[in-house]
Amino acid sequence: MNSRFSAAILVLSIIEPAAAADWRVLTTVRGDNPSQVAFIDEESVLMKDGIMRVWIQYVDLASLKVPKNDTPEAATFEKAVSEKVKAGYIPELVSTLPNSSNEQFAQRAAVLIEWEVLVAMSRYRTTLKYSLEIDCARRLDRVTSLYSYKPDGPEQALAPDKQFEPTVPDSISDTVRKRYCPRMQH
Repeated sequence: MNSRFSAAILVLSIIEPAAAADWRVLTTVRGDNPSQVAFIDEESVLMKDGIMRVWIQYVDLASLKVPKNDTPEAATFEKAVSEKVKAGYIPELVSTLPNSSNEQFAQRAAVLIEWEVLVAMSRYRTTLKYSLEIDCARRLDRVTSLYSYKPDGPEQALAPDKQFEPTVPDSISDTVRKRYCPRMQH
């Protein structure tokens, strides 16, 4: 391999390391019996000039399948779930759910952790993915990139919003604004 090329790759990897997505459960979609789950990429949450930028994706809940037992993938899955549990990780969504017993709380947390691990392992089908910008101070938002995914076809780029609009109460944008704007403004 050309030494200049190798040196350039090394410099680029030091200057701009590749960041893996860190998809976290944001909310379920469609009430008590969800058909989709909205995830937020925590690695993509950035604040610049008072505007928060983040990626959101909707995942078909039926596509989140635990690997079959006695496979290397099942071992990887179990290890990842176990590491999160041992570290005391609790998905933020669990704390927003109605009051429940300790056992119900633990069961809900376990399910959400499994969903996050399955998404991290790329064992899912995305139905929609978009880049969202939120003006935290003015409570405005807009979608800057929007991709729709068909079960049997390729992604389709859709026309994003051009202008900021008021954030709709109880929407995904509102959920993101309430959870992440206070963190980003410190």
